Amino acid sequence: MTNLVSLFTDFRDEQRSFNNGILVRVRDVEMLQGVQAERISNWSIFQTALTAIVGAIATYLGATIKR
Repeated sequence: MTNLVSLFTDFRDEQRSFNNGILVRVRDVEMLQGVQAERISNWSIFQTALTAIVGAIATYLGATIKR
């Protein structure tokens, strides 16, 4: 009987460590997704700034050439 109890306890411990492993993996994936989202937002900010700069230069050149 004690053998059966220890077997069940071992199984429960293994299940718990397996679940913890899954939780850790999920947390890692969420962190990676957060990093990717941050990179994308940084890139879009950079892209917007670059577009504004190029637009300003084009407007300036257009106004200068017309004169």
